[in-house]
Amino acid sequence: MPYYQSVAPIVAVNQKKTVENHTPPPPSSFQSSEVVAKSNGCMFNYSSNEFYGYYYLGSGEPMYVNSSYFSSATYIPTDSIMFTDFKYYPCFCVKIDGTSNIRWFGSRTDLIDAIPYCNFIIPGAHPLVFNSQCVFNTTVNDVEPSKAGKPSIICNVASPGTSDRVNLAIGSLSATVRTLLGHKSNYTYLMVSTDSSLSMKVAANLMFDLDCDYAVSLDSSLPVELRIKNGFGASGKVTSNSGGVLMPCCICAYIKNYSIYDINRDGLVTLADVDIVSRNIGKTITSTSTDFEKRSDVNNDGIVDFNDLMIVIAAYEATL
Repeated sequence: MPYYQSVAPIVAVNQKKTVENHTPPPPSSFQSSEVVAKSNGCMFNYSSNEFYGYYYLGSGEPMYVNSSYFSSATYIPTDSIMFTDFKYYPCFCVKIDGTSNIRWFGSRTDLIDAIPYCNFIIPGAHPLVFNSQCVFNTTVNDVEPSKAGKPSIICNVASPGTSDRVNLAIGSLSATVRTLLGHKSNYTYLMVSTDSSLSMKVAANLMFDLDCDYAVSLDSSLPVELRIKNGFGASGKVTSNSGGVLMPCCICAYIKNYSIYDINRDGLVTLADVDIVSRNIGKTITSTSTDFEKRSDVNNDGIVDFNDLMIVIAAYEATL
């Protein structure tokens, strides 16, 4: 059966767990048995017991802004720090179509408009690679509309942290152990934890050299650990620190089987999949076709037509 791999945040409400004991809470679009790696590389203040950044846990699931719970983005205050501070933690968006990007949401409306296109959103500490460019090597501008009156430069190469999106208050740019998260144009994700110390620039170049189109650094501290499921390489805790730190959140990588009729890869065959195919009817599949266009050709005959639509409709009706 076809499968895809992705990443997601996990938040244990009102409790702290070791990385090993974190599991996706039900209901969830993936199960514990599908998780292949986990890291506790989340921004966390041990003194105040707060985790930082914006977490979106998926459709119908809660979201958090600096540990504060919200059932919907419509309830996040318009003057929230995530909208008013242009250096607020970069949002690593895990999108429904298999792509990814990094956003700094300038308003609640921007966030509400983006959420339907995302499976999950994970907070980063610093941007590393943006639109396939290493932000510490060359001047890269945010392709989204900049927050009003604020700089659109991702990183001021000459002076990182000055008139750019790099927040020096949440981690050093000097050499330290690193936890990194990246996405590649072939729809795969990379989770990296280092035992050796890397500067932020070296970390950025590492993810750039690994062909990431988007990448962020996560927490950079010694308690961070990475665990890998048996059968997917070195198993167990693969980082050298002692581990076992209790935290309320973690980030996981998972592999999930899917139906070829699940066009948007949300784990279900719904009217949304029927709609995607209907909008692509008449399109010939080429090397430049979008991922949704290619998936809409479910019978793989090179063109999206009425036959593909009827196949997906039948698959949807079988779920009713």
